[in-house]
Amino acid sequence: MARADRPDLSRQIVIPHRERATLLAVAGALVLLSHAFDVVRAGGPSWPAFTARLAWSVLLSSMAWLVWRGDVPTMRRAGVLTALGSAACYLGLVLVTGGRASPTLPFSHVLVIAVPLFMPELLGAAVAAGAAVLVGVWALLWRDGASPGEILSWAHVGLVALGIGALISRALARARLAELAAAQERQAAQARLAESERLAWLGRQAGEVAHQINNPLSAARSTASFLREQAGGGDAAEVREACADLVDSLDRIAGAVRRLKQDASPPEDGAMPLGGAPAGRRAATP
Repeated sequence: MARADRPDLSRQIVIPHRERATLLAVAGALVLLSHAFDVVRAGGPSWPAFTARLAWSVLLSSMAWLVWRGDVPTMRRAGVLTALGSAACYLGLVLVTGGRASPTLPFSHVLVIAVPLFMPELLGAAVAAGAAVLVGVWALLWRDGASPGEILSWAHVGLVALGIGALISRALARARLAELAAAQERQAAQARLAESERLAWLGRQAGEVAHQINNPLSAARSTASFLREQAGGGDAAEVREACADLVDSLDRIAGAVRRLKQDASPPEDGAMPLGGAPAGRRAATP
């Protein structure tokens, strides 16, 4: 397949719509259901924590609905907002559940890996969201009096996690795009094979037609030639002229059959333009 005929694979969707929508919906449900841990920890409902989890769950569920619809342009724009919104909801949840002492704080390292995996096509936005999470966590640690060593340790682990997530996401995208390219090459090969089979069938049909027409044409021409040579009497000139016209007409039919057979025969290189004869073999009709 020529390069100009290839679609822009960089704009293809890496994770299928339905699969991604299911993952987002499950993530939204888990975020909301995990409020049970806040209840157990606080000894009762924590409305600030519930509000943060509800906002995050609604954000993920809305994105799942957009993905399910398959509207790629809208999905891309919403994906950026979802990534940054998820970072904001997470940081708000950490803030209202204890800051440095929040049991949700260690989840930051999981989040910065997970977001790029959900958005391989929008890796820049995913990395930006992950960086926002890390910076927010470091700010909370600094605000709550964490030592420089503790902040540095969080920074090191967080950056490594973000890098791992980005690398895995990139590898996933490249593998998927390679799979799409291979599928397109297979389709192109099948199309070329079907075209070759069609041309071979057309050549066989043309040969059969030529055989069925050439035999009676040859007999008719021989008869007309014989009559022209044997014509005599007062009408000999007219008979000879009529026979000559008949021979000429039969020759034109034979020429048309010959050109049909040539046009239906694939060239040696196998390249036949659709809807016409190969270049250099098309003859003008009389």
